Amino acid sequence: MPAPLVWIAAAWLVGSVAAHELPELPNAGWAVPLLLMALLALRYALLRPLLVAAIAAAWTCWCASGRLAESLPAAALGADFELAGTVAGFPIEAEGQITFGFDVAAPRPPGVPPRVRLTWYDAPGGVGPGEPLVVTARLRPPRGLHNPGGFDYEQWLLVNGYGATGYVRAGAVRATSDGDSNIEARWRRFRGVLAERIGAASSDEDGAALLTALALGERFRFTEQHWADFRRTGTSHLVAVSGMHVALLGIVVFALVRWTWLRLPVPLASYDLEVAASASLLAISSGGTLFATSASSTRP
Repeated sequence: MPAPLVWIAAAWLVGSVAAHELPELPNAGWAVPLLLMALLALRYALLRPLLVAAIAAAWTCWCASGRLAESLPAAALGADFELAGTVAGFPIEAEGQITFGFDVAAPRPPGVPPRVRLTWYDAPGGVGPGEPLVVTARLRPPRGLHNPGGFDYEQWLLVNGYGATGYVRAGAVRATSDGDSNIEARWRRFRGVLAERIGAASSDEDGAALLTALALGERFRFTEQHWADFRRTGTSHLVAVSGMHVALLGIVVFALVRWTWLRLPVPLASYDLEVAASASLLAISSGGTLFATSASSTRP
């Protein structure tokens, strides 16, 4: 039999894929044969990969059932809810409206999932990532059209944890201090500040959109024209990784500089981490700026 890590990973992959191919989630009765299989695996080593695959399938089904249970009940379709919480990410702006994820704070109204996706028409200023809001929202269960070979909006909502969609009928931005105790909200607001500074530092809107995507992994500044240009030039994959290639560049530079610096005399070698971190930061900044400049030049 191959090395334990190899066959465990292979069996786990097979079990996870098999669970995704099921037409519907199994009920709890499947736990009985799984328990019997576990007892047999203790006796026969050849059955252990099958046991790992079964555990992976059960884990996948359990996670899927938990995510599906967070969806808004069909009976609540079109109902209005008073919600308090924070903006989960960067709002996407369109003419006269913004669309954003919203983390609903506890205690939540009965049936309301922990995260919803809202559209706000004629929204006030100050709606940014991590900002606390109090809104009256009309919700409906997550749904969307899916054409063969096209984008599956309902699947996207499920994967990203949105248990409902809707629009804001009334709302207001609360004082920022109300959410200061939430570390996650403060982190999101910090990212919002970074995005604002990137936009202010760049005189080119195309460059600002690319730098924001590379540095923060956020694409809210991209327009349909940007994506059309990426598809035409074959550079969509560079943006899809959301700066991963720039991060890898920083890791490689950090490792190489530190390895080299440690071979210097002792007084200098003691500053290996500081020098390597500085070189990595410089490489990330230069690489991101270079890519943004070159990619933005592809636009007509």
